[in-house]
Amino acid sequence: MYGNVLPAQDKWDKLLLALKVPDWEIKSMKKNNFHQTDDCLMDGLSYWLKGNTKTEDPNAPDVNWKSMLAALKDAVGQRGLADTIKEKLRKSIAK
Repeated sequence: MYGNVLPAQDKWDKLLLALKVPDWEIKSMKKNNFHQTDDCLMDGLSYWLKGNTKTEDPNAPDVNWKSMLAALKDAVGQRGLADTIKEKLRKSIAK
C-alpha cells in the first residue's frame, strides 16, 4: 500500500488529517522522525491502518481503500493517483 501513496508524500500531513489521524499524533510523528516525510507518512498510515483513528473518533472514515482514495482525491488533490490505485485494485480483484 505505501508504495502507491508515496507520490502524495509532500502533502502527507493533509492526507493523515483527512483520514482523521489526530493533529497531536501528527506533530509527534514530525518530532520523532525529525520531519522526514517518508517516515512520517509511513508512521501515519500505520497508525490509520491499525484502526486507531476509529478509537479516537467514531466518525472517522473506515480503514479501507475507499476511504484512502477519497482522502487522496479530496484532501490532497491526487485524483490521478487515486484513479491509478483504483484501476490496479480492479485488475487485481478481476484475476
